[in-house]
Amino acid sequence: MIIPFIVDKINDLINKKFDIKSFGDISYSKYIEQICYDKIRTIEECTFTNNDGETDILFYNNVYKLNIKFLDINNNVLVSNLMSIDRIKKLLQDETYHIIYIFIEYKLNDNDITITNVHISNMENIDWNCLTIQNLGKGQLQMKNNSEPIMFNFDITRKDWLDELKKQAIQYYDKMILKITEYKMDWEKNNL
Repeated sequence: MIIPFIVDKINDLINKKFDIKSFGDISYSKYIEQICYDKIRTIEECTFTNNDGETDILFYNNVYKLNIKFLDINNNVLVSNLMSIDRIKKLLQDETYHIIYIFIEYKLNDNDITITNVHISNMENIDWNCLTIQNLGKGQLQMKNNSEPIMFNFDITRKDWLDELKKQAIQYYDKMILKITEYKMDWEKNNL
């Protein structure tokens, strides 16, 4: 498992302050994201790839898809889109594939940004109380409420998490069918 190695490499970012002016034309999220990737690249025995536009790490015959999300603790703003439920299903059905999220909490002041905390977790350890499926493509897994803290469940198995994903996806599609049926009925009864 690569997570302890990632923690070891990027935990020193906690309480680190960056001068926003030093970023130049790069956004602070891209700047800090690059620092994280540079630190993770120093893990022995890992190879970085970017075959599908995402950052992947090959580590002891496993593929780890890395996603970095930022949480502005001043405004409780977290980029909520995680990944399409179809893609999650396809990836996590293979035991050698892992989706890892690095949540970076930060505080923005006038001219600087301070990283206040870092959470690193497998996708399947993000608690379902924090997640929802929203209407984008075949369904997009998102963080439910940006103002609530991110919760993790390290006691759940991947199979149990995927079973819950299946249950949530079916409920989501049932709601979509009802909504689309209402739209269709509205058109059918409307005489143009």
